[in-house]
Amino acid sequence: MSEAVSSRVCDTPGCGGAAKLQCPTCLKLGIPGSFFCSQDCFKSSWGEHKKLHKLAKAVSGGDKKGQYNPWPGFRFTGALRPAPLSSTRVVPDHIARPDYANHPTGVSESEREMRRSTGIRILNDEEQEAMNVVCKLTREILDVAAEGSAVGVTTDEIDRLVHEASVDRECYPSPLNYFEFPKSCCTSINEVICHGIPDMRPLQDGDILNAPSVPHYGKNKAIGIMKPGHVFTIEPMINEGTWRDELWPDNWTAVTQDGKLSAQFEHTLLVTETGCEILTRRRVKDGQPHFMDQW
Repeated sequence: MSEAVSSRVCDTPGCGGAAKLQCPTCLKLGIPGSFFCSQDCFKSSWGEHKKLHKLAKAVSGGDKKGQYNPWPGFRFTGALRPAPLSSTRVVPDHIARPDYANHPTGVSESEREMRRSTGIRILNDEEQEAMNVVCKLTREILDVAAEGSAVGVTTDEIDRLVHEASVDRECYPSPLNYFEFPKSCCTSINEVICHGIPDMRPLQDGDILNAPSVPHYGKNKAIGIMKPGHVFTIEPMINEGTWRDELWPDNWTAVTQDGKLSAQFEHTLLVTETGCEILTRRRVKDGQPHFMDQW
């Protein structure tokens, strides 16, 4: 095992200890992550972990069977293809969890109860301040993800950055296990409209990447006039071609039906007496989106 690993968490499910070692085979294959706190943890995870090596070889062309494809016969609408997934990351026990975190199928009973309501909850001053704190932390985590995104970086590595940044801030990454979503953020590439699952595919020059990490609050389809104290998420999805979508067999990845590009923008807003406050705005460069930094 390779030494000199710092500020990482052990990848062994249920451990959460500080990582001190990294899998040498993963380093050789260019697989990010794969950190462990001890040889014992590494050995106990080996049966499952070694599958990642085989899958990574398949993606890079090292597998004689050709390109990795978990759904033989499925008709893809565009050029993007799935890649292998790493193991689901673990959130330390001391961090508070939403009700779906430990549900066997990721069902949120509190969300179901909320949907029975006909109105939108108005947050009081204390609740608004709490939402401000949550969204400030979310913005910090989004910035970590954006700064870690580059050509050659896998979306699985971005997921690791989001997961660890969340844990560092005593936060639970909200997508994790929501209706069994296996990762800590969504990463939607090119023709993927939304809900792409982070995997071992490296980002390529010219890719469109959407990696939202925004807290949703309230009932999406409530009818009425927005009032001060309401908090909502707006997330326009703009497609180059048709508005119609299809779903990959993973039951999450939504893609454009014609395979053309899609881009999504997402923010959480608080309704005030004079308008709206963008709670998840970028705190520097007057809120300019990260992709504009490249211009």
